[in-house]
Amino acid sequence: MDTVSRRNIFRFFLLPTLVGLIATTLVYLYIAPTATRVVEAEDTVNVVFATQTVPAKTQLTADMLEVRPMPVGFVPRGALQSRADAVGRVTTVPLAEGEMLLAAKLTGEETKAGLAYHVPPGYRAVSLPVNDIGGVGGFLQAGDRVDVIVSFHDPEDETGWRGVTVLEMQDLLLLAVGPYTEVPAGQAGAPVEYTHVTLAVRPEQAVKLINIDEFLSVRLALRPAVDEGEPAPRHRSITEEVRR
Repeated sequence: MDTVSRRNIFRFFLLPTLVGLIATTLVYLYIAPTATRVVEAEDTVNVVFATQTVPAKTQLTADMLEVRPMPVGFVPRGALQSRADAVGRVTTVPLAEGEMLLAAKLTGEETKAGLAYHVPPGYRAVSLPVNDIGGVGGFLQAGDRVDVIVSFHDPEDETGWRGVTVLEMQDLLLLAVGPYTEVPAGQAGAPVEYTHVTLAVRPEQAVKLINIDEFLSVRLALRPAVDEGEPAPRHRSITEEVRR
C-alpha cells in the first residue's frame, strides 16, 4: 500500500473515529458528576417500614417502625414517608416484618375501615330497631348524637291506665344508620329509609339498652349539631290517660 493510500485511510476513517472517542470522553467527564448528584439528591425518598410482625387491629407505635431511603421508581402510591404519618393509626390487615407501610392498610381519612374502628375506646356498638317515628322521621345520620327516651306502663298501677316516660340515656354517639357509617353521597340533609341504628354505649349501658329494647317502647331524640349545654337531669313523666 503506497503512502497516499495510508494517508487517506487515516484521514477518512481513523481520524474521525479518534475525534469521536475524544469528544465522547470529554462529554462523559463533564456530565457524570452532575448526573450522580441528581440521582443522589432527587431519585430517592424516605419510606416507612415495619420493624416487626404487626397483627391486624393494632395501634402503631414508633418502635414498630423505621424509615429507609428508597428509589422513587420503586415506591408505590400511598406509601407513608414519615413515622408521624403512621404512629397512632391502626392496622386493618396484618403487616409482615420489613413490609412497606401503605395508607390503604391503615385506618385514616382515606381508608374505609369496618365498624370496629369507629367504636371509641371503652365503648360498645349496639343496634336498635327503629321506625319512622322512633327514628326521628328518617333524619338521623351517622355522627349525630341522640338521647334515648323510654315509655312503659307503670308496674305499680293495677288498673293499667298509667303510663311512664323516662329520659333514660343522653348524648349517645350514633355510629351508623342502617349499614352506613358515614352519610351516603348526595343524601346529606335529606331523609332516608332505615330500619335500625347503631349506638356507641358503655358496657353497662349496652345491657340496659338491650333490655329496654326487648320489653319497652323506645324513641330517639336528636340533639343539636352544636350542643354545649349541661346534661339534663333524668326526667320522668307519668300520665293517667294511657290504656294498655
